[in-house]
Amino acid sequence: MNFNLVNDFDVDYSKDFLDFAHLNVYGATKFTLYFSDYLSKNYELPDHRKDKNYLSWEEEYDEFKVNFKKLSGKDFDSLLSKYIINN
Repeated sequence: MNFNLVNDFDVDYSKDFLDFAHLNVYGATKFTLYFSDYLSKNYELPDHRKDKNYLSWEEEYDEFKVNFKKLSGKDFDSLLSKYIINN
């Protein structure tokens, strides 16, 4: 899938890029939410959020949020809520 050709991915080139070719954390968050929504609508994928075999993913995510707050001074969950695609 070529995301350079996707029309409904709401990217702000002045705010969502680290440099000319790489998304920053804000753009990456938008992309992750957009792409996860696309995958869930087009494929039947298992949900592992409550699966104890995937507990390390939740732990890594929690650590990411702590580090994000340290580096940016912002709460990642608050940022994330701005970009969640409402279905």
